[in-house]
Amino acid sequence: LVSMATHGTDQLTVQRLLSANSETSAAMVVVSSGIVVFLQFTLFLLIGVALACFYQTSANPPAFTSNDQVFATFIVDQLPIGLVGLILAAVFSAAMSTLSSSLNASSSAFVNDFLANEKSAERHHDQKRLMTFARFGTMIFGGAQIIIAIFAEKLIGDRSAVYKVLTIAGFASGPILGLFLLVAADKKFSQFAAIIGFVGSLIVLSCAAFGLPDEYKINGFYYCLLGSISTCCIAWLCDLFFNSSDVQN
Repeated sequence: LVSMATHGTDQLTVQRLLSANSETSAAMVVVSSGIVVFLQFTLFLLIGVALACFYQTSANPPAFTSNDQVFATFIVDQLPIGLVGLILAAVFSAAMSTLSSSLNASSSAFVNDFLANEKSAERHHDQKRLMTFARFGTMIFGGAQIIIAIFAEKLIGDRSAVYKVLTIAGFASGPILGLFLLVAADKKFSQFAAIIGFVGSLIVLSCAAFGLPDEYKINGFYYCLLGSISTCCIAWLCDLFFNSSDVQN
């Protein structure tokens, strides 16, 4: 489900797929991306196993308080100076490219879906004005990401970086995937039911993440599953009780 959400509904990936020449090319990109991601995570796991073996056999291993410190400590302490700078530059470059892509996706979705829609197009918005809105949108979404990161660091606690990333992504990817599944279903759900399902799933995820005692909390890896299922179930119940299925999506 996480792969379906990130490669099928996430604007960060969809905007790249829309630049393909055809649906066949886009499908090949998705398949190729899956293969590359599989090889990439295989390499990550091998590096992790190698680092664990290295420090277990080391005479004076450092006292790590988090598993995320292992790779950074190895880079700084064990690699030569030139290679350290190269790797750190690659890490920052990868982080900047990911952040810039997400900010561009959020800003472009905001401008194209809310400002440059059909009604706005009749008002002949010029490209320069839309570009100004896109730049301001990028600043706003950048500030929102900083705020979310600060609160997530305090609320999630001492967990691994992978756990924090998947936990935060589950809040967005799960409900959005649920909306995608509603659209793909044979039954036509109303826009009202879809919105209620989306908002309801966010409430369910918030309760699961912050409203339960620590011993009953759900692992963050399952937030995408919980969000998508709750979106579909709440939208279906809303559509059933309010009998609003005759309204177009």
